[in-house]
Amino acid sequence: MSDLNRNSSPNSIYCQPVFVIALWLSLQSCASTTAFHQNTFRPDFINSEKRIEAFDKLGQLNADAIIGIDSPDGTFSLPADIQFRTADTLFIQIYDPLGRKLAYVELNGVDYSILLQRNGTFLSGSDLPKELSGIELPAVRPEDFKRLLLGLPVSSPSVQTTYFNNTTYPKSVMIGNEAGTWKIRYRLYESVNDIPLPSEISFRNRKANVEIQIQLSNFSPTLRKFAQ
Repeated sequence: MSDLNRNSSPNSIYCQPVFVIALWLSLQSCASTTAFHQNTFRPDFINSEKRIEAFDKLGQLNADAIIGIDSPDGTFSLPADIQFRTADTLFIQIYDPLGRKLAYVELNGVDYSILLQRNGTFLSGSDLPKELSGIELPAVRPEDFKRLLLGLPVSSPSVQTTYFNNTTYPKSVMIGNEAGTWKIRYRLYESVNDIPLPSEISFRNRKANVEIQIQLSNFSPTLRKFAQ
């Protein structure tokens, strides 16, 4: 019998799984607090309307994005340029893995337009398509999609949101539709001009076996002229 077995007592054997469970819970807590450090953001931004007011003072906000897609057809990443002009207007230029222009998306108010630049297909309207290039998409309105990217609450009967404690910062969002339920997780927030914005978001549909991850970096805000 080894020294380890001779020195092991019933109490130590019992404590091992308890220790493992405690460690797992602490890691889960760390994962949650890593995504959101409330004390690094201005207290008044707990109010989502205050965040919108602060965001609207920006002339525009540019960011680099990596859109990672994991689906039954394969796994790949697409670079993109994102530009917000207030909380109401969003432009997205998506490139293919070789850096060629692939799709241009504009969300303006309640309307959207999408140009698939490789074949010239143009889509527009007030209801986002249910799929794009064979990829199932969450059933959200254009204005809701912008709010989801900005980490703002969405008011819709099909959307269920959980928040970080005592805040209006979304932690996860559930969107149900015919193709199954999409779960959106906010994995990381970043302070941009003191405004908390999501920098890592995951969209997952277990039924369709599709996950879309959006990573935002290199935020470049420009203040609106004469903004106070």
